[in-house]
Amino acid sequence: MSRVNFTEIHTGDAKIDQLQSNIRTAISPLLSLPFADGVHKTDVALGTSDTLVDHGLGRKFVGYIVTKQNADTSVFESSTTNNFPDVQMILKAGATVTVDLFFF
Repeated sequence: MSRVNFTEIHTGDAKIDQLQSNIRTAISPLLSLPFADGVHKTDVALGTSDTLVDHGLGRKFVGYIVTKQNADTSVFESSTTNNFPDVQMILKAGATVTVDLFFF
């Protein structure tokens, strides 16, 4: 998913133009947060060995959040060197688990 942007359309109506400017001012800090253009992946099967997971960001990932999991275990980034951080992340788990992940 690409980052959501807010585009002002100048109408010539001072009140509408001011309203759009106020909206831009209010949401700009939110749109600049690192997770504002994240990707949600579902049903990712992980085990105790390295699992390559395509994050779909098109850039190096900042982090991830486990949004759902079907077992009580930890999920963590492998210490194996990742040669393609713009495309994938290498994850492991403490036990076999299926997770949903939000990459940002």
